Amino acid sequence: MTWVWIGVPVLVAVLTYVRLFAGYGAPGRQLEHLRPWSHAFTSAAGDTLFPAGGALPPSAADVDVVGYLDDWMGRLPRQQRTLIKLLFLMLEQAPLLALSPRRFSGLPREARERVFATWEGSRLYYRRSILAGLRTVFSF
Repeated sequence: MTWVWIGVPVLVAVLTYVRLFAGYGAPGRQLEHLRPWSHAFTSAAGDTLFPAGGALPPSAADVDVVGYLDDWMGRLPRQQRTLIKLLFLMLEQAPLLALSPRRFSGLPREARERVFATWEGSRLYYRRSILAGLRTVFSF
């Protein structure tokens, strides 16, 4: 019975780590402040907010939003950098709230747009403000 008291928390910790940080591919370039999971999220969020052929002529990929965010985050104080990473992590795991096994970066663009539309039209203020914060970060 003692193994349950030790084994269950360890299992929960391992599963949490795998859900949050494991399974991401290498970014393909050297980034100082964005880890593989945050690189995947910023690429997907940039593609969703500023798609190619969208309302703004340059897409997120055209202007290298991921590289710019990595450089910009290096100039921020550690506390602000941590808060932005938590914002990215929260939105990367947002589909889990809808019981989806996939992360935000693993969804097709239409599904990512639905996630953002749901958060934008939410009755809950914190959801709307989280998305507004993300747009603010990407608009810099």
